[in-house]
Amino acid sequence: MFPIVFINCDLFPFVCAILSGIKLFETRNKNTLKKLVGRRILLAETRKGKKPLVKCFATIDYMIRIDNPEQFEKYRKSGCIEKGSCFDFIPGKAKYLYHLTDIVPVPEFIPPEGIRHGRTWMELNATIDDIMNGRVNDYQQWIADYYHCSDIWGQKQTQEEMKIQLTETLNFKNPGDYSPDPSLYKQCARYWNELCERFPG
Repeated sequence: MFPIVFINCDLFPFVCAILSGIKLFETRNKNTLKKLVGRRILLAETRKGKKPLVKCFATIDYMIRIDNPEQFEKYRKSGCIEKGSCFDFIPGKAKYLYHLTDIVPVPEFIPPEGIRHGRTWMELNATIDDIMNGRVNDYQQWIADYYHCSDIWGQKQTQEEMKIQLTETLNFKNPGDYSPDPSLYKQCARYWNELCERFPG
């Protein structure tokens, strides 16, 4: 799995600046990306009224906590933060800077709707091969939907648990009694073979 980090680009094309090597740090007002330090991630551009668009891979190799405006000034240019903008340092509050490295563009795609950690990031169930060859498709959407439904039911499931439950779902005479969304049954049937191929056994 790869986390998709969402970056607001309404006021400035931050993701494009990352791709061009101008923006070296992603900045946040809260330490919302702390779990992703050291991980390979995907960056998605978000704009008001449009669906997010994933544009590249990156690695967060370290995080810096900023506690005063003087310290922040040292990183303003490398974070592409305009003075006085809504992304600027707020006196009395900490700012978190995540250093991005190993930037690699990917074939652009709209990420599936899935479980988000707040509005900051989500996990994408895909391989590097899937991503680089443009195969993040309806299957990924379905996986995300299933996890979303599992979250609603209060069932935090692994892939193997999900596969077992899908088997039970497909054997139910009335799947509508099992799922709050009867259409999930059709999705289960549609992707069953592919799920078995990806998670054999």
